[in-house]
Amino acid sequence: MTELSDKILTTIQEQGLKPAPKASFRLKNFLLWALFGLSILVGALSVGVSIFLLANQEWDLYQYVTGNPLAFLLLVLPYFWLVVIIIFIAFGFYNYQHTKFGYRLPLLRLAIIYLLATLILGLGAYRFGLGHRLNNFFNEQLPGYQHLNYEHYLWQKADQGLLAGEIISLTPTGFILEDLKGDHWQVNALTAILVNGATLAPQEQIKIIGERSDVNKFLAREIRPWCGCGGCLKTEHCVGKCGR
Repeated sequence: MTELSDKILTTIQEQGLKPAPKASFRLKNFLLWALFGLSILVGALSVGVSIFLLANQEWDLYQYVTGNPLAFLLLVLPYFWLVVIIIFIAFGFYNYQHTKFGYRLPLLRLAIIYLLATLILGLGAYRFGLGHRLNNFFNEQLPGYQHLNYEHYLWQKADQGLLAGEIISLTPTGFILEDLKGDHWQVNALTAILVNGATLAPQEQIKIIGERSDVNKFLAREIRPWCGCGGCLKTEHCVGKCGR
């Protein structure tokens, strides 16, 4: 034996080293594949929510906010979910490359396959309403989630003609609205047009296009249901909409 071989053998004997059981390698490989699959699943659900948010965005509102469709798109992109997608893409690549097959696919090909799988599954998630349900679940269960969605800020621009909230009570000329910040508004809806199945009744969540007429007074020109939507909490209004 060579001197190096003797040293290696001596080290093995002194430290009592033994070959790792084959089962441990199988378990490690299984866990890596499971994590890789989980990354695709989470990525697909994130894509489904992102498609839902973009597909149900009210694009005609750009004229009230930016005056430019492209600038409006940059405002309403679901950045939170885009970051989640990027994180899990990186997570998926890392786990795949550490499986025993990780060396077989070039990084570019792996990226294309992963992105296609995530996109196709994400489209399926949107089509079957998972994007809608997941978005609503986070809206209801995760404090602060709605603040990550520009939709929440978009309808707090009374000076620019956009207002949203919940109807508290009806009045002879319209209704009292509690907006998304908890402030109360006296809304004149005598000449307002109701669109997309909007109804005026206590506890209804609505969006209003119009103009501010005074302190906490608003003149409504068009009223929409709180759907269409970056957070459709009234699901009965959304049949045939919102990716359901």
